[in-house]
Amino acid sequence: MMRFADELADLADFTFPKSKEARPSEMKMALQLIENLTAAWEPAKYTDEYRDNLMRVIQAKVKGKRPKLQERETPRPADVTDLMARLRARLEGKSRPTPKVARPKATTRGPARKAATPGRLTERTRNCRAIAWRWSYA
Repeated sequence: MMRFADELADLADFTFPKSKEARPSEMKMALQLIENLTAAWEPAKYTDEYRDNLMRVIQAKVKGKRPKLQERETPRPADVTDLMARLRARLEGKSRPTPKVARPKATTRGPARKAATPGRLTERTRNCRAIAWRWSYA
């Protein structure tokens, strides 16, 4: 059980449930994992910032002053994306403009297709619909 330096407890005070024996392969794997991850434990290396700040708040309130809290030593990353704000913006139509990518110039393939007249189906569209209709009744 992990504790801070001032809270270390004797393991004899704890009771653990008994379980069935593990298979030899599981034991071997567990022992290898423990050996690979084992390092010297230095409890003084860790501090209980929450408890220290809580005691500062209590002492300040007793004296009727504002507490002076200790900041974290490791700064938190500031680059956090607010997904809800981005979703709301996207739903409202305020999405960021997408960067324009330069397209390669068109190669000469031949004459361009004529635009379809509104209300009239092209031959290709009629063929696709006919094939789909045949497949749906097959």
